[in-house]
Amino acid sequence: MCQGCPEPGRADSVSVSVDDYDYDYDYDYDYVDDYVDEYDYVDGNDSIAWGGGGGYIAGAGMKREKVADGIRISNEHGRASILRPRPHIELLRAEGYAMAEAAPEIIAQRDLIVAECGRIALFDDLDLVTGYDNAVRSQLTEWSRKNRPKIVAFHILTRSKLVAMGVAVANLVLGGSIRVHQERAAFEEALRREMETPSR
Repeated sequence: MCQGCPEPGRADSVSVSVDDYDYDYDYDYDYVDDYVDEYDYVDGNDSIAWGGGGGYIAGAGMKREKVADGIRISNEHGRASILRPRPHIELLRAEGYAMAEAAPEIIAQRDLIVAECGRIALFDDLDLVTGYDNAVRSQLTEWSRKNRPKIVAFHILTRSKLVAMGVAVANLVLGGSIRVHQERAAFEEALRREMETPSR
């Protein structure tokens, strides 16, 4: 049984707003706040550092930090925050260049959600990702292939042609199960709907 998952038919099953999980990114790699009212999109980022809790991951100087409702992993190339706005939802917000060393941490967090809930809804905000190691795509695609029956939703936000090509390849393997968004509003609305969905 998923800890914290709402019980079917409970009137109070939805108590979290997607607005609580909007993040403000700047290009000094400094989070202004983990909970801010607006997502401040800035165009033209050339590099990033992956975001996540407590120490360094072996390889590429990956740092792991605990943040509200998740972790942040980072190095000099990029960062990503791996968040759980609801027990069965993973919200990945990434920037810059995704190193291969990031994949095991992302997979570990996804495995945890599946183990606890028996299902997972994936929301990958890759709008500020400028590039990635092929190993990141291949490892995450293979994880998704193996766990496909447990993935109840899969949404990706990107306007990068490079990232979109990688997603298209992954989507072939996954039978077209990934919904790709080019507009932030559509992505956030899909996240909002999933957060308001009663327990399946």
